[in-house]
Amino acid sequence: MLVRADSLVNKTKVYRLSQEFGLVILKKWTRTRASHLRVPPSPTQPGSERWAIDSVHDRTRDERSLRGLTAIDAHTHECLVLIVRRSLSPARVIDAVERAIAAHSKPQRIICDNGAEFTSDHFDARAYQRGVALGFILPGRKT
Repeated sequence: MLVRADSLVNKTKVYRLSQEFGLVILKKWTRTRASHLRVPPSPTQPGSERWAIDSVHDRTRDERSLRGLTAIDAHTHECLVLIVRRSLSPARVIDAVERAIAAHSKPQRIICDNGAEFTSDHFDARAYQRGVALGFILPGRKT
């Protein structure tokens, strides 16, 4: 509207007018691309070299929350862990991963998103004790 009124338009004037009239100005949000900073994952080798772990969230018909945890071997695409609970604490995630390591071999790297159960100090410390590297990705992305 300021441009149509043939007025000088800049950030300061728009901010002053929005404050004066109590308007909310929505900023244009752009996603920052950091893909050039990440090293593309190497092709997986046979064996349990890399696991992908993720949690999913759903609701029952009566609106009760459900959380699921899945762990997949990136080479064989075999599902190593699949648990569904009302809540997933980092302790439950660690227990499930420990049982998967006991049943299969230890991975060199675990790829996961930045969920609370994966970024906890307990999960990080346990992975460090086991000699497993953690790799974090953007939520909802494959790499």
